[in-house]
Parts: sequence; C-alpha cells; structure tokens
Amino acid sequence: MKKLKKILIVLIGLFPLIVHAKTDDEIKKWRWYTLIEENIHYESDVENICEDFEKINKDNFILGQWNYQIEKPEEKEDREIEKIEREIKVSRDYNNLIEINSFDIFVENIVLYELEFLNKEGNKLDYKVDEYFIISGEVNDIFDGNLTTSAEVNKTSRFKMKFNNSFNIKDMVIKLTYKEPTNEFRGLFFTSLLTDEIVTNFFEASSTDSILCENGICTMTIIPNEEAMYNEPISIKTQEYKYRDKYYKCYSEKKAYIDGYFDNLDGFIKDENDFILEKISNINYDDTNTQEAIYKNLEEEQIFTYEPETIVNEELPKKNNVNNQVAVLDKNDKEKQETNTYNYIFIPIIILMILLTILYTVNVIKSRTK
Repeated sequence: MKKLKKILIVLIGLFPLIVHAKTDDEIKKWRWYTLIEENIHYESDVENICEDFEKINKDNFILGQWNYQIEKPEEKEDREIEKIEREIKVSRDYNNLIEINSFDIFVENIVLYELEFLNKEGNKLDYKVDEYFIISGEVNDIFDGNLTTSAEVNKTSRFKMKFNNSFNIKDMVIKLTYKEPTNEFRGLFFTSLLTDEIVTNFFEASSTDSILCENGICTMTIIPNEEAMYNEPISIKTQEYKYRDKYYKCYSEKKAYIDGYFDNLDGFIKDENDFILEKISNINYDDTNTQEAIYKNLEEEQIFTYEPETIVNEELPKKNNVNNQVAVLDKNDKEKQETNTYNYIFIPIIILMILLTILYTVNVIKSRTK
C-alpha cells in the first residue's frame, strides 16, 4: 500500500508536466496578402510595348477613336476596318492644274519669251511646270520674267502647270509674250483640272483674245470665256476607309499584406516564407481570438466590412491598400482548436486513471494472495 501511495504521488507530480508538454505544442501561422494592380495602361501592340514584368489582360480592352484615310489601312488582328463610299458634288470653278494642250498656229514655230498666269488684279499665281514639250531652248526661260531669254514652240508643244493653291478659272488671265510671227497665231487650246484625272473645262483658241504687237514683240491676253464653260457641278464618287484598334490592359501587381499572422484567412494568399510558431498553451480561446473576431477588428479599423460568414473589403486599408477582396470565415476553426486542447488535457487524465486502477487492482490481488 505504501508503494501505491508513492506511485500516486509521483504520477500526480508528473501530471502537470505531462499536460504542459501536450499543451505546449506549436501551431504555424502565416502572413496573408492580396494582389493589387498598379501602373495600368492600355496598348494596341501589347506584345511589343508592355514590359516583360507586366501582365496582359486581353479580356479587358478599350476601343480607340476612328481614324480616316484614303488608302486602305494595314489589316491587323485587333483592328476594325470599314470602307466608306460617297458621291459628292464639286464646283467646276475651282481648279488646281492647267494643261496647255497645243498652240493654234500654222506652219511656222513661235519664239516664246514669257508665259504667265495672273489673277484679275494682275498678280502672278504661284505654280510649277510639271510636264512640258518644247522645240528648243530651256523651259525656265519662258517663266523667268526676262524678255531677253526665250524658247521655241510649235503646234504640238504642251505644258502642264500645277498651282500651289486652288484658283477660280473665271478669275484667271493667261498672258503670252512672243516674237511677232509671219503667219497667224490665234492662241491656245487648254483645259482646267481639279486633279490629274478630273477635268473641269475645255477651252479653245479664240479670235477675241486681245493681241497687241509693238517693235516685233506681241502680247496676247487670254480670258477664259465663261459662256463656253460647263457650269453644272461635277459628280464624284469617292471612297475612304475608317479604322480603329483595340487597346488591351497592361499592368503590374504588388502584394498588400494584412497585419498579423493567421493559420487561415480565406480569400487571401498565404506567404509561405513569412510565418511564426505559436504555442497552443498561449492561445486564449475566448471570442477575441477567433477568425470572426479578427475580421470584426479589421472592420473597426475600416479595412473590411463584416457580415455573417462573409467578409467584404470595401475600402483601401490604412497601410496596405487592400481593395475589394472577399474572405469567408472558417467558423469551425475555434471548435477544432478547442477539441485539440481538450484532447491534450483529458486524455492524459484518463490514462492516469487507468494506470492507477491497474496498480490498485494489482496491489489488492497481491495482498489477498499473501
């Protein structure tokens, strides 16, 4: 019996150590974070423009503005192209080119000193000679304003002038200065043009053109005859293209951490490299240490808005800029931890009771056998 008492005393003395050893087991807790987007921009050619470290979201895009051009734009995978056909009316009065098709002369060539294009006020219009054909001399000699230089032309000679600005053919005056010929020279056959392809009017040489000769030099002044002109607008069919591109989202991400360490925080990402080991004996299982209480605390700090079973992040956190994340409470976590603690405490007690019972029984049997 004395031995039994000694054994009981030893076991009772060791019991706190046993319980303490069990309840001093450690659990692992991690830091948790969410990913927030930054440096957001939209590009049409994301593969070549976005940086290597950036992410691309082709489900998130915006459409650019429509661009217009005459030529068909380059076709691309993410480009919309539409062809636009129109019919427009254009006045015949305004032109950009003059073509002198021929000179109305007979056999003899004409020595031409100057060929000028003037407005009604007598000012020269700005133009350049685009094409020409002459018999001899330099073409620049008949456009330099110098009567000492000349070029020779015949009935097949031609000139094409391209003007710097559009002009009204009804306001134009053509002036030729030439050596007085021995035979009749009645003027020019010429056309006015809007473009290289669109002719607005034809003009023939007219005996009504003003000719003045003095000392072997003649000046012919040609004013286009309005009565011989076509006046109805020209109907032109045009086509152009409009196009726009898709611009896709490029962005980078950074981690935004929740303060504190948790064994589980649904809706967030665990940082496997940032954790602590916490002794179970240090955990207080009152309402202030449950996940639900943790989320309520985050709500009070205006990081989250709490609703039963669901945590919805509505505002940027004060420190970590967490935005629009959802965390679902694990309500069973407290119960699991409490169950584990009860197991650590009561299982050793039960084992101890069993051992004491066995020892007591053995001792009784031995006493009776004596």
